[in-house]
Amino acid sequence: MDNHSLPQVPLALDVRLVALPPGAYGISYDMSTQKTEDNPPRGWHARRAPTYIQLVKCLQNRGFQRRQYLDWLCQDIEAIEAYWVMIHLKRILPPGKFESTVKNVKMHLITLVGFDATPDIQLGGLYSPELEGPMPVGLVPPTIPAVAPPPGGPLPKHTRDSEEVRDHNNWRI
Repeated sequence: MDNHSLPQVPLALDVRLVALPPGAYGISYDMSTQKTEDNPPRGWHARRAPTYIQLVKCLQNRGFQRRQYLDWLCQDIEAIEAYWVMIHLKRILPPGKFESTVKNVKMHLITLVGFDATPDIQLGGLYSPELEGPMPVGLVPPTIPAVAPPPGGPLPKHTRDSEEVRDHNNWRI
């Protein structure tokens, strides 16, 4: 049997997909690092990059744009077309790799774009107009007023110690 052949969409699902409006559809997936990197018999003993490169090409070639690392969006697509793009992700090589390492893969309709709070929450946005504590200098937008802290201050919680971390010039408050 050809490992790359795809079954028909079940009729009940097909009816639901056809009933959905065209619009902005997202595809999100999560792959198991352990099943990818572990040695057989529990894994492929492979690097993750080739898998992700193939998934990126597949989604980009079908009009999807990356929103986050594993979250993709196509602004103007039919639901059934987005569904087939999602199902076709299993065609990456080698055969069987996607379906044996995928933790979840989902398609979703984006109906309320106004509820994307990302720009409001990001530093410089409505809810984060200023620094609330020490911040690495490279992460501070130029629109945010900030100065270097005095030397010798405590490390921010959960920050690992290093020479660069201890250099107060690498921080802004």
